[in-house]
Amino acid sequence: MSGSFKGRFPAGRLRQLVFLTIAVAGLLFMFIKAQPLDPATHNALSRDLRELQARDIELGEAIFQHHYQTLHNYDGVVAIMQRMQKLGERLEAHQKSGALPDTPEFRLELQAMQQRIAQKAIALEEFKSNNAVLKNSFIYLPRMVGDVLGQIAFSNTGWHESFEFMLRDALLMAVNQSDRAHEDLQRSITVIDQIIPLMPMRDRGKAELASRHAKLILEHENLMAGLFEQLSSHGKNHVGTELEQLYLDYYQAQQFTASNYRLFLFISAMLMLGYAVYAYYRMRAEEEQLRVAATAFETQEGILITASDHRIIRVNRAFTRLTGYSAEEAIGQTPDLLRSGLHDEQFYTNMWSAIAKDKFWQGEVKSRRKNGEIYPAWLTTTAVMAEDSHVTHYVSVFSDITLRKQAEEQIHLLAFYDPLTQLPNRRLLVDRLYHTMTASARKSDNGAILFIDLDNFKILNDTKGHDVGDKLLVETARRLQDCVRGGDTVARLGGDEFIVMLEGLGMEAEQAAGQARAVAEKIRKSLSQPYRLGEIEHHSSCSIGISLFRDHEVTLDELLKRADTAMYEAKASGRNALRFFDPSMQIILENRSMLEIDLRQAILQQQFVLFYQIQVSSENQPTGVEVLLRWMHPVRGMVSPGEFIPLAEENGMILPIGRWVLDSACAQIKAWEANPLARDLQLAINVSARQFYQADFVWQVREALASTGADPARLKIELTESAVLDNINEAIIKMHELKRIGVGFSMDDFGTGYSSLSYLTQLPLDQVKIDQSFVHNIGTKPTDAVIVQTIIGMSNSLGMGVIAEGVETETQLAFLKQAGCLLYQGYLFSKPVNLAEFENRVLSRDFARNQAGA
Repeated sequence: MSGSFKGRFPAGRLRQLVFLTIAVAGLLFMFIKAQPLDPATHNALSRDLRELQARDIELGEAIFQHHYQTLHNYDGVVAIMQRMQKLGERLEAHQKSGALPDTPEFRLELQAMQQRIAQKAIALEEFKSNNAVLKNSFIYLPRMVGDVLGQIAFSNTGWHESFEFMLRDALLMAVNQSDRAHEDLQRSITVIDQIIPLMPMRDRGKAELASRHAKLILEHENLMAGLFEQLSSHGKNHVGTELEQLYLDYYQAQQFTASNYRLFLFISAMLMLGYAVYAYYRMRAEEEQLRVAATAFETQEGILITASDHRIIRVNRAFTRLTGYSAEEAIGQTPDLLRSGLHDEQFYTNMWSAIAKDKFWQGEVKSRRKNGEIYPAWLTTTAVMAEDSHVTHYVSVFSDITLRKQAEEQIHLLAFYDPLTQLPNRRLLVDRLYHTMTASARKSDNGAILFIDLDNFKILNDTKGHDVGDKLLVETARRLQDCVRGGDTVARLGGDEFIVMLEGLGMEAEQAAGQARAVAEKIRKSLSQPYRLGEIEHHSSCSIGISLFRDHEVTLDELLKRADTAMYEAKASGRNALRFFDPSMQIILENRSMLEIDLRQAILQQQFVLFYQIQVSSENQPTGVEVLLRWMHPVRGMVSPGEFIPLAEENGMILPIGRWVLDSACAQIKAWEANPLARDLQLAINVSARQFYQADFVWQVREALASTGADPARLKIELTESAVLDNINEAIIKMHELKRIGVGFSMDDFGTGYSSLSYLTQLPLDQVKIDQSFVHNIGTKPTDAVIVQTIIGMSNSLGMGVIAEGVETETQLAFLKQAGCLLYQGYLFSKPVNLAEFENRVLSRDFARNQAGA
């Protein structure tokens, strides 16, 4: 029997039969395992889990809305709760039906979810009850307090305030659940409970009702925190979140397993196909097929295989994804259907010549998709050779390199262009400048560098924000480009510094300088025009430094340094100006740098001193003192304020200096309280705009007064018109805050800025100070005398005091008295002197008599 079986089934055939049986069984097993989960069931489960979390979020939001009385009907909340319970029951049913995994972890999480839903249902009923009590108490508490306040005698302000504080603290509990709010309300209730026994019997009933409602609010608001915690979920704590994650992990594991089996099934099928091909086709055909397959599937990019006549015989899925053509549409066509029309015939002739010679070509081509879109592609074409060395097929592999090209362009922009203004940056500027200087040497042409810096840009950034500053920089870049020729370069060095490079200005230096000046003047006027920055209208200006160049007479760094030096000279001249480079500018700049270094040391080593200049009345009686800052340099001696104050304001050192002046002045006010000749004097200090617009300036003044114990009424702050007008709304707010504590204000240098009644009437000024330039011209310039009379009349009409500074002659004094100005300051009475001389000579009982005798 055995021999008969073997005779009918030879050993080789038997092995093949066993192999085939095992292969078929394996394929059937893998086919069963490769089946994914039912999509409809998966979608239903996912939808229920997501809806459960959404309903949990809605429940928390609805609870808060009910508590804050934006909703008045609980039907919606109840419906949400019922829906959550129904979803929980459906998920439990899914688990029983086997749609969900039957694991201990999943069962425990499902049970925990059901418990949370049940707890939320219980908490909801408690919330409704507590919320009803709270709403009732919030309705009746104000009424009870109002009735009590109506019964309490108005003179008993303590009881009034206690009931008002209790009402306020109770109402605050509705919006603030902090421990502090709870403590405040508890404290207010305790105070009321102590007051009630002291009240008349007829008033106690409503007072006790008010206290009871407040206690109910405190008690139930305390309970609300726990109910909110139970009814509201946060982040990943929503009902069903963990269950959904467990299910998704299970689903992904099942899908991954099915995917692996599908892969195994595909591989097995391909192996069986290969075995069948091996069994039924000739070896030559098999080898040819293997060569084509080996070449075609070396890459995962778009692939098309053409026969020797260039007809497409096969494409992969990536081909369809990249081109939009399906396999049916592409097979039988030639690759010409992908041509963009942007390459000429010579390009393709050269490509096929290279393939014919090297059997390989790769490069960038412009390709066209089915929808007409043109995109850059990287193409590699390889010829497939037969044994007799003739070409049987061509395999082309290509990929979309749009993103790579964009990345290269972005890298180029980041490397050579400013990301905000899209102007060339320093790196690209230096490169262009080098080439321009080289070309200048060949043509004997002059060029020019314009170094442009925006005036007071930091103030705009500090007061309006960096977003507004960025808008100004973008608009400045646009205006600069409009002011120059197409071949010129506009670059941004950084911050508010720009460079304009002009080339081809001619062989003559004078002609080149004239052209450079004309362009610079055009830029200066353009940048002086108003800017519309969102809702803000801003006025700006610029300072421009110009340096000519020809050939490589100086290095690139030296050229930029010269233009920078000229720009600083333009700033020093008053800004909104342009200057050409001159060697003397470098010396000025170096002196300025040394002065800045010394100024920093002066702050550290306390080299500053205060001088005092008396202010007197028309009866020669001292009424006040202006505190003036002096710098006693250990080497230079006395440094003029006009030399170092502008520098300190520009680099920010005016802030610590101004703080020191404020503290010192307050300390001096306190020290003079014991001096009968000085205790009634008001000290005036000058405050810069930069110091005044610090966010904590009001606090600084309060701190200085508090720490020294000085009387605020004896401190007067002098502000210039320009400082106030930088931000008049903020100035008014700060001045009123300081006025409330007694600090006085004087408008310094009045008449030299934008003097007008429109802003003068808005400011809480105590005094207007006539600028010394007008006082100096009394008797010599009739227009200035008229201005002085106008200022005096306007100030008196507005109820403001007026003081004239710079009074040096009796003629000036007589005119001022006749015009109605009764306060004066100037050399006629005393120069600014140090503290010792001021106390010994000016603060003397003979001062007024000596002045009268003089």
